Amino acid sequence: MDSIRVEPDGVWEWDRCVTAPFSSILYLASVLLAATLSGIDFSKDFTDPEDRDAIKLYMTEALDEAEAIVYRSTSEEDLKLWIYRPTTSNAVGPRERTPAIVFIHGGGWGGGHASYFAPQAYYFAQRGILSVTLNYRLTNSLTENIPRKVPKREKSYIEDCVRDAKSAMRWLRSRADELGIDPDRIVVSGGSAGAHIAMCLGTMNAFNNPEDDLALSPHPNAMILFNPAIDFIESEQGRKIGRAMADRLGLPLETLSPAHLVDTKTAPTLILSGEKDTLIPPALVYRFLERMAAVDRPARFVEYAGAGHGFFNFWPARNPYFVSTIEKADEYLVELGYLSGEPDIRQRVPWYTGEPAFTVYNSK
Repeated sequence: MDSIRVEPDGVWEWDRCVTAPFSSILYLASVLLAATLSGIDFSKDFTDPEDRDAIKLYMTEALDEAEAIVYRSTSEEDLKLWIYRPTTSNAVGPRERTPAIVFIHGGGWGGGHASYFAPQAYYFAQRGILSVTLNYRLTNSLTENIPRKVPKREKSYIEDCVRDAKSAMRWLRSRADELGIDPDRIVVSGGSAGAHIAMCLGTMNAFNNPEDDLALSPHPNAMILFNPAIDFIESEQGRKIGRAMADRLGLPLETLSPAHLVDTKTAPTLILSGEKDTLIPPALVYRFLERMAAVDRPARFVEYAGAGHGFFNFWPARNPYFVSTIEKADEYLVELGYLSGEPDIRQRVPWYTGEPAFTVYNSK
């Protein structure tokens, strides 16, 4: 694997709209509407930069500017996704067929909320691709009552989280025409447990909701994973979680560990994680890259020096890792041919004058 050490260092096109196809006119209308939204101020000052509740409330309010849609109903609740439509034309390809990126929040499969990825979703919509952040059944509480914990009448498990994410992906692909997205250029992203769910979409054929149209693929075309819980075999904590699933489902443990299911069809993958992450030790990611290399699949690991678990989040306020990880994800999408131009996150955060140290590893 290659290793590169990096140290800290310091218009919409209006022509032809009159004669454009109706789908393009609808797309233009959505762009103009989205452009009027105030969105997320990445430089916002909070009274206490470490006040997670205040920052989470700010992110939750930002969901009001997205289009909320129920993608699946269960006996206990409606599961929603929030769509941020693109506000610029930086996407590569036909104007009416933008790529899409889907964010899946973390929280140990039992907590968290779609708003956790509202800042990233808002940013990438402004860069030019349709962005989605979603909720799914949680093992410990009902999603609509975050942050207050509410007892569930029905037990949910990790595999139910995966089932719901698959339903969301199929929902998107089934509506590709009306959303104006390219069903062959859908990126899935997530953090921690959400990254585990994201990677399950890319590696597992099991765990489908029977009412879904199974002819539609839930597999992503690329993956961007933040400190992902991808291995249920080679770490003590992962084995504990995986063994409980395996015993309950009567399945071999290796069939539940996404890192052990990569094959020649696994999507190109970017992983951003911390050197000091004790939940997802870098050694697990190194071995994932080795497995990807063995089947000749592209993967990249950006390992941030000194960073621990959850380092990439919008909280604490003015978090340099938040900025850097968005920039690296943006560059990756440009490299894949999904976006054009340069990342502009630094233009939105004038306080960002340096960059955390990181190392880049590639599978090939």
